[in-house]
Amino acid sequence: MNALKTMRRKHHLTVKEVAEQLNITESAYWRKENHERKLTIDEMFKLGEIFNLTNDQMEDLFYNKT
Repeated sequence: MNALKTMRRKHHLTVKEVAEQLNITESAYWRKENHERKLTIDEMFKLGEIFNLTNDQMEDLFYNKT
């Protein structure tokens, strides 16, 4: 499972709930979560707020592909 999906589930959020907070459609968020589309920098920062992430955690989530 990918890290973004894991983080969403850890916070007990649905695709719909996260999509609404990002002001995008469910299908657009699903594609981004599943690496079919790229997140914008604004979406990355908003997800950091939603998941209450530190800068280091955001770097790990969005940039480290290990």
